[in-house]
Amino acid sequence: MIKSLEALDALAGISATLLSSPVAGVELRSKSQLKGLDKVARWIEARVDGSAPPKPPLNAAQVWARWEADKFFDGIAQRDKECRTLCVSVETAMRQEWVRLLERHPGPLMKRTNLLGFVHAYFFDWREMTDPERVEFLLRSHLITTPGTEGSRVLSCWRDNLFLFSAAAAERLAEEIRVQRSLETTRLAFFLEKDVRLLSAAKKIAADAEVKYLAASGPSMSEQKVLERLAFLRTELLDRQAEEGQFRDRIANLLLSSLPERESIRRELVQWVHEDIRLGDPRLAACAPNWRLVPQEARDKFLGWLAVESIHFFFNTLVPQNDENRRRADFWLRCAEYTDIRDFQVVVSPDDEWRIRVTRSKTVPHYAKFHLTEGKSSAFLMMFKTADDHAWIVAEFSETGNAAHICTKQKFETNGVTLRNSSFRWRDVHNPSRADERILHVGDWEPKARRRLAEIGIRAS
Repeated sequence: MIKSLEALDALAGISATLLSSPVAGVELRSKSQLKGLDKVARWIEARVDGSAPPKPPLNAAQVWARWEADKFFDGIAQRDKECRTLCVSVETAMRQEWVRLLERHPGPLMKRTNLLGFVHAYFFDWREMTDPERVEFLLRSHLITTPGTEGSRVLSCWRDNLFLFSAAAAERLAEEIRVQRSLETTRLAFFLEKDVRLLSAAKKIAADAEVKYLAASGPSMSEQKVLERLAFLRTELLDRQAEEGQFRDRIANLLLSSLPERESIRRELVQWVHEDIRLGDPRLAACAPNWRLVPQEARDKFLGWLAVESIHFFFNTLVPQNDENRRRADFWLRCAEYTDIRDFQVVVSPDDEWRIRVTRSKTVPHYAKFHLTEGKSSAFLMMFKTADDHAWIVAEFSETGNAAHICTKQKFETNGVTLRNSSFRWRDVHNPSRADERILHVGDWEPKARRRLAEIGIRAS
């Protein structure tokens, strides 16, 4: 590519010289030939004027060592390949000594390939170099004055968008990313490489601005628009390459906003967080550390919503579909709406495991199992905390004929069992003698159940 660009520069120079010559440019036939030469030059340019940064022709570290040994003496014109190497290598281009030398001897930056590589190196190290304002002034000057930049679509783009060489570049690009709703479209429009610091900074600013906008304006937007912008956040700005700290902070902002008041948006957020390894299910030992720097209020809200999704999953996937079971699902969903579920567990019977394999549920909760020889019914365990800080465990079952069992957390854990168990015996969960209360699903059972729950401090409506 370097040799091709050199040849292109030479062709352009020859063409310009001949066209202005009083000797060679007088005959129409000669002018016609020169037009053909211009056509060849444009064709070559279209082939070689790519946006990829040029590669240094020599080893940058070795060249730098030689220049240091020579104390950056004059004679820059006689060391063309070495100059090209130092201009296009991200290791050396932004070093203070080289920038100062280019200010005194700007010849290397008058060549397109060198300038192209120098700009890429600036984007790569955006504003992390010594005295960035000095580098930016040097770049803006050469983009405006260097011959041949008009013939390069890349250099022309940068010359027409000189804001790229300023402290405001990341903010301006962030605005463009949000307008385009695409990081990649913006990157390609400004000929930025994927790994440059300028693009990373713009992406971070765009993510922060988008979350702030959604939290403030989302409640007045249609659900469809909010979901579209959440998808943009998830796939473009807070994707798996985003910093973990920023991801957790921005997700916490969304969880604590009024956006999740709408069910479809809440479910989308729950699915996103549940699936992302940077947060995940806070009940699990592997994920719990992810939540330590998240506000407790955000964690509790998410856990409650995840419990609601798990109730939906339990009754839609593991429970036979009939009116009686729909009533049970509605009861516990309403209960979860008024009282935060502090912890929960799904325990799946051997007979029901196949149902999970074929489910179309978007949010499949982590679940435990009954021992292979036990448990003809699956169970849903919920832990509630009352105002007086008492904890209660409620066990609801997938098969009818099993009353819901209610007991204190202390009783439930008598034999060393906790909600975090990966497997349960049937008597760990279904134990009438241990239950403080039981809810029988007979007749008009809901009002009685609400009263019993209210007596121990759990609001069910």
